[in-house]
Amino acid sequence: MQKKHNEINLGFGIAMMLFNIGKRNIAVKEAKYYFQQAMKYELIHIALALAIKLARNYAEVEPHTVLHRKYTKAIKQLSEVSRINALSNTYYTDALITIHNRISYTKGIINKLEDYTAQLAGLSKTAEGLTQYYTLEAIKFFAYTDYARVALTCKIALEELEQNQAATSSQKIKFLFLGAVAAIAAKRFEIAENYLLQVQDFNTVSHLNWQVTMYYRVVCAFHEKKFYKAQELYDKATKRQQHKALTEHWAILHAYLSILNNRRFRLGKFFNETFEASLDKAGLNIHILIADLLVSLKQNRDRFLHRIDAIRSYSYRHLRGQATERARFFLDFLFLIPRCDFERERLDQASRHIQEKLQRRSIYASHNLEIEIVPFEFLVELVLNKMKVKRRRGRV
Repeated sequence: MQKKHNEINLGFGIAMMLFNIGKRNIAVKEAKYYFQQAMKYELIHIALALAIKLARNYAEVEPHTVLHRKYTKAIKQLSEVSRINALSNTYYTDALITIHNRISYTKGIINKLEDYTAQLAGLSKTAEGLTQYYTLEAIKFFAYTDYARVALTCKIALEELEQNQAATSSQKIKFLFLGAVAAIAAKRFEIAENYLLQVQDFNTVSHLNWQVTMYYRVVCAFHEKKFYKAQELYDKATKRQQHKALTEHWAILHAYLSILNNRRFRLGKFFNETFEASLDKAGLNIHILIADLLVSLKQNRDRFLHRIDAIRSYSYRHLRGQATERARFFLDFLFLIPRCDFERERLDQASRHIQEKLQRRSIYASHNLEIEIVPFEFLVELVLNKMKVKRRRGRV
């Protein structure tokens, strides 16, 4: 699609140049062809500019003819489409600014999303307009944690974009990713895997998109408790050169794989590899802290005890919204370990209220494709299995 857009842009430039140097007959022929192409692929600004040039040409040489009337009418129609698209872009941009970097969806934010989706509904039928509308619809249902509705929205968006010749691969891929994350959150793992495989089926898929797809396939395998599959996918992905935007994500996945597979792990190297991610206080840094505590719990309990106080303060300052409450619950569970003297039965009993809260809260997923890498319920089970068992006669 990008190749076609480039061709139309080039053809538009040539046609305008031909008009300017007085080669009217050739210019008109080129302009008519690229006007049709621009209309077909919804490059409205180019179609409008060519319609204006053609209408002026026919006004000079053949006024009041069919062709003159055709391009005059096209100017009015395209001007209206351009106005609607500009309005749609304004609503969409305002909506994204409103929710950008929100750590939770407040009632006020959800009300604004409702308003924006209502304003965008039916406003623009172009591929870009449809993408904007359905993106906000998906964001709205993510805010409600209604992952079934997110999935349905993505399905409808993909069907409508498939029927639109102007739809780009990147627009379709966007909804495949959104649908995959919603399906993982809803524990519809086969659907999630299918969405992700569809991304890889695109001939034009970029190296970054391929890596993102593999990343979420590993996450999906974690959620299915298919840790062997997760390792296989990780190995396949990291054999290729890693995209710099995802190197820290892969380092975090490697940490979880080491923890789940009970392998030795070097925290110092891990911290060096995830320096930028550590600045994302309510995002990726949560996973860095969790890996720190879990590895320390296994390899160096003195460090584990030392790190708890610092991380407790961090949790209080940064993990205060809805989007991070499950992480906060899991950290609260880890904070109970010293109080329970590292005993499984006492820890299990003391943390029942936390485990129940985790069960009641939906696994957070957002339109930014944020989701728990490993469900915290799995990590609770992992930690409990590493605790001491109190025997009838004394302790071991």
